[in-house]
Amino acid sequence: QRQTVPSDRRLQVWAFAPGTAFSSVSAFPQDDTASGGGPFCVHSFIHHADVVPRLSLRSLFRLYSALLAVHMLPLTSTERHQLVRAHEPLPDNVFNMLRDCVDEAKAAAAEEAFANMQLPGRPYLLTPRDEARTRYALRRLTPDALSEPLPYTADCCISDHTLSNYMRALERIEGDDAKGHSELLQ
Repeated sequence: QRQTVPSDRRLQVWAFAPGTAFSSVSAFPQDDTASGGGPFCVHSFIHHADVVPRLSLRSLFRLYSALLAVHMLPLTSTERHQLVRAHEPLPDNVFNMLRDCVDEAKAAAAEEAFANMQLPGRPYLLTPRDEARTRYALRRLTPDALSEPLPYTADCCISDHTLSNYMRALERIEGDDAKGHSELLQ
């Protein structure tokens, strides 16, 4: 039997690194503060380049397309070995061939139709303000804001997923962001 939250109670959920969902955002219970609020509210936090909230059929298809295209390149076994060992620099001609191949695969994959994946509730992005990650900004996103791939190569997409890094980022929000979202940070 389905239980509901009594109308005189207020339930708030803080989701860290939430996965996306196929349902439209309107299918999730929302807290609409403009109309006095509701009994249920989800706050979804995404730490910078965390890969998990960005996973979707579209992103997996793009990755598969790029990997398949690279696999089909006429590379020698030495060049393939250099691809796997990231600390060895690639010759310019191989790097350019890879870049062009991956760009073409991404463009072809972008033409495929996939349902939009959306985050539940109110999504917020935690972004470092400096390279040392000593200060963070917090901004609210639209529910489908993470459907696009990261605009840069992020070597921190896995480490940004750890709970300890989420907590560190939340502790380091400062300035107007901390004041503007004080109800979330208490």
